[in-house]
Amino acid sequence: MLRPLIRSRSLIDEIRLHHLRTEGDASTFDVAYLPFGEDCVILLAVDYPETTSTLLNGPSVSWQLTLEQALRIAGDNLRDHTAEAFVPVAQGVYQGAWRDGYEASRALLPDVLERVPVRGRPVFMMPTREVLLVTGDQDAAGQLRMAELSLQASRQGRTISPAMFCYQPGGVAHAVPTGNEVSHFAPASEEAARHLAHLARLYRKEEYDTQKAALDRLNQRDGADVFLASYLLYGHQDDPLSSFSLTTWTRGVDTSLPCADRIALVRPDADDALGRTRVVGWQQALALLGDLLEEEAQYPARYRVKAFPDDGRLALLDEIG
Repeated sequence: MLRPLIRSRSLIDEIRLHHLRTEGDASTFDVAYLPFGEDCVILLAVDYPETTSTLLNGPSVSWQLTLEQALRIAGDNLRDHTAEAFVPVAQGVYQGAWRDGYEASRALLPDVLERVPVRGRPVFMMPTREVLLVTGDQDAAGQLRMAELSLQASRQGRTISPAMFCYQPGGVAHAVPTGNEVSHFAPASEEAARHLAHLARLYRKEEYDTQKAALDRLNQRDGADVFLASYLLYGHQDDPLSSFSLTTWTRGVDTSLPCADRIALVRPDADDALGRTRVVGWQQALALLGDLLEEEAQYPARYRVKAFPDDGRLALLDEIG
């Protein structure tokens, strides 16, 4: 009855914050998982006839199994219930059609993906729990179509990851991987890369909104006066893929910043050449102002500000129009 599950990494932090709010002690929080790529995790579950029960604490001590051993058993079980069910959904792109709630989890079965008739080695996406898409690493057009289909799927299901993945050459072929054999895949075409970048911003927006709501509740309970800056998403109506994210850092305000493409540095009472608001790139700001920021133990990442930059350092940052 054991099954493996692939879930977004942000889900773990969402559960942690809920535990902290309800139990009041983060030290008792312990979720058993393995990493899968940079933004996903592998969890253990039990498959009952009417529901799936996620074993957040891993296998029972009485089983005398490590998490890795239990997940390999779970993967073998899933393979035993995996018929050939990939169907073409666009030229060069195939989708798993098992309709049993474990579609995305079958990305843990490299041998199953290897049998999909794509050009080159399989490249896959898991935009939601119910959608697993596969194309080939030699099919640039297929990669673009897969990115477009993932964008459509993200509007309907429970999201997992906006990334393209591939298994590293020479990796595990007939066993459930630990997650170290998989990596993010960079698509060949610029248009596919733009789709993925936009999709990543949409997912990150959802994750940061959920995180901010949970942290705001915790701060309200604890009486902490910290401003949780929002992850704001902007784009052009005639070109949605040209989206960018923005967050705000205001002088004199104790702030926790999400990672965004741009930061609006605000000096409310300023009246000089630098202006009241200066919008700059996140990467440049992190490089030049890193000593004023302290990374917090959150996922997705947040940075607590220690001090606002003085005018001299502010002037070194390139303004984005």
